[in-house]
Amino acid sequence: MNIASQGKTQKEALKNLKEALELYLEDEDAKIPARNFEPVLTFVRVDDFCHTTRF
Repeated sequence: MNIASQGKTQKEALKNLKEALELYLEDEDAKIPARNFEPVLTFVRVDDFCHTTRF
């Protein structure tokens, strides 16, 4: 499933994601993927390059 959501807090993001999933699954043509995969969770650090001073 290609579903994404966001929120100001983790709790809000999870609530919004649950709602997005429910709306997706209401569609008669929605396809539920096979269960032969392992979810991946990772974190990425992004440096703040926007506030660097350039001369």
